[in-house]
Amino acid sequence: MNPALAALALLLSAQEPKDKVTYQDHVLPILQNHCLGCHNADKRKGELDLSTYTLALAGGSSGEVLQAGDAAASPLYKVVAHLDEPHMPPKKPRIPDAEIAVLKKWIEGGLLETVSGKARPSKPKAELALLKPATGKPSGPPAMPEDLVLEPGLRTVRGETVTALAASPWAPLIALGAPHEVILYNSETLDLVGVLPFPERRPHVLKFSRNGSLLLVGGGQGAKIGRVVAWDVKTGDRVLEMGEEFDTILAADISSDHSRIALGGPGKTVKIYTVRDGELQNAIKKHTEWITALEFSPDGILLATGDRNGEVHVWESRTGNLFHSLRAHKGPITDLSWRTDSNLLATSSEDGQVMTWEMQNGQRVGAWAAHDAVCSVEFAQDGRLVTSGRDRLVRTWSGDGTKEKEFEAFEDVALRAVFTHDGKRVIGGDWSGAVRVWDAAGKRLGVLPGNPPALAERLEADAKRLAETEASLVGASEANKAAHEAAAKAAADLAAAQKAAADAGVAFKAAEASAAETAKAQEQAAAAFTAADAEAKGRSADAAKKGEALKQAASAQAAVSEEIRKLQESAATALKKIQEGDETQAKLLEATQKVAAERAAGLVGLAEAAGRARTEAGQAGAAESAARKTVEERQAALKAADAQKAASAAVLAQAKDAQVRAAQGLDAGTKASAAAADQAVKAKASSDTATGALASVKHDIARWKAAQFNLTVHAAKRDLAKLQKEHDRLAVQAQEALSASQEALSAVKAGEKAFEDTGAMLKASEPSLAAAREGPAKAKAAHEAAVKTVQEKEARVAEAGGFLTKLQEAAKASSDNPTLSSAAAKAGEARDLLAKDAEAARQAATARESDIRKAEAAIPGAEQALAQAGAAIEAAKAKLAALKAASAKASEQAQAAQVPVDAFKPKLDTGKARVETLRAEYLKLKPARI
Repeated sequence: MNPALAALALLLSAQEPKDKVTYQDHVLPILQNHCLGCHNADKRKGELDLSTYTLALAGGSSGEVLQAGDAAASPLYKVVAHLDEPHMPPKKPRIPDAEIAVLKKWIEGGLLETVSGKARPSKPKAELALLKPATGKPSGPPAMPEDLVLEPGLRTVRGETVTALAASPWAPLIALGAPHEVILYNSETLDLVGVLPFPERRPHVLKFSRNGSLLLVGGGQGAKIGRVVAWDVKTGDRVLEMGEEFDTILAADISSDHSRIALGGPGKTVKIYTVRDGELQNAIKKHTEWITALEFSPDGILLATGDRNGEVHVWESRTGNLFHSLRAHKGPITDLSWRTDSNLLATSSEDGQVMTWEMQNGQRVGAWAAHDAVCSVEFAQDGRLVTSGRDRLVRTWSGDGTKEKEFEAFEDVALRAVFTHDGKRVIGGDWSGAVRVWDAAGKRLGVLPGNPPALAERLEADAKRLAETEASLVGASEANKAAHEAAAKAAADLAAAQKAAADAGVAFKAAEASAAETAKAQEQAAAAFTAADAEAKGRSADAAKKGEALKQAASAQAAVSEEIRKLQESAATALKKIQEGDETQAKLLEATQKVAAERAAGLVGLAEAAGRARTEAGQAGAAESAARKTVEERQAALKAADAQKAASAAVLAQAKDAQVRAAQGLDAGTKASAAAADQAVKAKASSDTATGALASVKHDIARWKAAQFNLTVHAAKRDLAKLQKEHDRLAVQAQEALSASQEALSAVKAGEKAFEDTGAMLKASEPSLAAAREGPAKAKAAHEAAVKTVQEKEARVAEAGGFLTKLQEAAKASSDNPTLSSAAAKAGEARDLLAKDAEAARQAATARESDIRKAEAAIPGAEQALAQAGAAIEAAKAKLAALKAASAKASEQAQAAQVPVDAFKPKLDTGKARVETLRAEYLKLKPARI
């Protein structure tokens, strides 16, 4: 291409905005400059690799970072644009606005990989997909409504048929379908906890997601509209809308990983949508009748569907391929339920049967007649089942079909029944709109209104109840006061009786101790008297014995003395006779004196013995006298002890009698006090009940008032959402204007470069023209030189030809000279070589003649190129001016577009502040749980 034309084409391409921004051409260079240092195949910070298109879309450990069509919901864009933390790149200034604009345009253009690639569809605003299927209890507290609206949107004269009923798998939460709304109740307190609007008209199916965080409703209006909606259970935000059916939806469910939604109805087609982009994944048309029930298996692998022909099919949920066809029911299928392990499916039908099917071979493993016609069936977490039927009954069953409990009959057909999350309660609803709550034993615990009163009605009713409760509390308080006064008096009387009984007990114990002591003293006195008497008797006997011994000693002494006297007389007579000369008497005298001496010696001993006997007799007599005195004293002491014992016995008898009387008084006082205390307890219980009832009424009134105020909060939130939407719209316009301004500025820079390039090309074209004009002369000179060379070479050929002729003639003349023949041959070869060289020179001369024509023809082209380069630089100059003007205009438009954003921001801030203020006021009004 002509260089000047190429420059002009470059200029024109620079001034045209790119319609398609792609990863490969535009985004990857930005990522290479700013992001791939940390997010590449080797480093993968945060498990995010942006080095390839596929890996960039896959995201990192925190999930996807790009949302097709929605830059504001794309984490990558928000952190790069410093709209969210952490700012990227870390510890560096924000990347240029122009590059941020490229990223934004790429995201909103559908995340194209290449120019020929296909744009990805936009996702729903809420990312619902889970990292893995929710097959067990989720971590943390189960999802429960938080400050939802409690005002019913539609108040009818009577309740509506219960066509939809569901229980959260993990929380005490019940969802009840009503016209134009879904009503939420706490299954333990039976309190209303939320009202979710469903303007699509009537809910026909309600399903909690397997982790309990989402509530799915399918319904609509016959022959007009059918839609599936999902709410966030905590916030009440509508996070999903899917299906644009032209008839109501009768069956719907969401997979355990929140990635797919299946629905069906009168259209006879099972439709499976991907939540990510809302695209129809599969449309299964095997059913020949209305689809009345469907449910994903808890593990998300299978999908079971049933229709009005009684057919049940099980599908691979991701592929839509048929897994099993289960044909045994003789009537329309009314419900399906999977056991938590995904291995067993329960089906119910109007044929009155409940059947269970194992999934390995698709065989029926159980079947029993549950009702005249079964309307619903549901597995509990523990494998039990609950059913409802046209016989107006709700029943529970063991996993093998053994009936466990039959609950009180409804007034009309029992359409729906479910277990609560813990399996301890059963909720059932009928055709008339009645919804009852039973415990597992069958006791009715309460009802759930399918047509709850408006808040104003509740406040009016509670105001009347408040007056009645206050009056009741006054009476109960007075009765409680009187009962407590009576109890206090009875307690005082009882205390006195207890003191008297205690005193009597003390006196009795003292008398008993005194009596014991006197008895002991009497026993001791009696013992002492007996001992003294025995001692006196012993002493008397001893004195008598000692007196007898004295007598015997005195008698012996007298006998010896008499014998001595006689011996002395005999000795005196003998002595006299001896003196008289009778010598014969000498031996007699000697013998008599000897005996007398012996007897005298013996008499001394007898005298000593008599003395001792006399002393002992005296001592024994004195001891006997002392003993007699002691006996008299002990006898007097015994008499006194007997008198004291009798007195103590009398006192003990009186104390015992007093104790009996005190015990009787204590018993009477105890009974009276117990009766008074019991009456006081009852009176306090009545007072506490009245106080509790009053507190409950006040709590309810405060709750309803807070709920009324919460309507203002939600209205402010809706207003804020509108303001936010308008602000976002203006912000998008401002961002688009800024992007256009930045693109226009980039176009100006490209135009300036193109202008510089065309100027350089113009300068380069002038010497090219001069060279072109000199070309013909140079070509002619070259041609003339070539012709001269041809002439010279042709002359050499002629000369060589003449020499060859001469040699040939000589060789012919001298045929016998081989040298001449060889020389002639060599000369021929030389002439041929010279002829070839001459021919080459002729061809070169011909080429030089063509060069003359080419050189002459190049002159107009060079002249035209110069003219075109001149025209191109003028066009580039004009276009650059136009681009500058357009850039200035785009800059003005960007500034002008930012003005309403800045002007609108205070409104948005005011709206946010109002919501926060109202929210804070609501939290003050909201009573604490009691």
